[in-house]
Amino acid sequence: MLSYGTLRACIRVDGQVLESYGIETFPEENKVTCWIASEAGKTFSVVWQDINYARQYHQTGDVTLDGVHGGGQLMRALGFNEPPTYQRCTAEFKYVNTSMNSIRPLTFSRLQLTDEDQHLNSAHADLGEISLAIWPVTVIGMGYRKNTVSAEGTIVHERSKKASSHCVGFGEEIRVPPQQVINVARVGITPTATFVFRYRPFGSCAKHSR
Repeated sequence: MLSYGTLRACIRVDGQVLESYGIETFPEENKVTCWIASEAGKTFSVVWQDINYARQYHQTGDVTLDGVHGGGQLMRALGFNEPPTYQRCTAEFKYVNTSMNSIRPLTFSRLQLTDEDQHLNSAHADLGEISLAIWPVTVIGMGYRKNTVSAEGTIVHERSKKASSHCVGFGEEIRVPPQQVINVARVGITPTATFVFRYRPFGSCAKHSR
């Protein structure tokens, strides 16, 4: 598990925290990076905690998947008389919204390669990265979810393929009622902390972490 100040973050698969390799901290950017081993077909979640049990402000964890914003998770402020339970101090992001009434779980998938020239420049610079940016926020009201994530797989040209052979994909669609969301406004101009998990198949991950 990565840590920065009172914040902790990890990627969890099958209920277990994935081991982090090659951890680096960049205090000038409030950022921590590492490598993790991905396994195609495995469902995963992004988990974070705040062990500041005196925290009296709300904060969100915004998740970016292969350079595309996937959504966020709100962690409410602790009330003066509320005990700092695990549930109140922990947030978990494990689904993306693909429509107003459908969600799909996060998975590691195999990267799709093509020789079609239209995909020559389609590889995002952050392909192979899961990023979590934690911000202090104020709650400004309620609304219905408008932003959704495309469920299409990641396709890149075989000549522009990065070192990873994996990408973030999505599991089977789950139908849900239209969801209300809490609208928030960020406080400040930089995140309190950013955690970057660079994922690769196990053998490649070990090589990059040296």
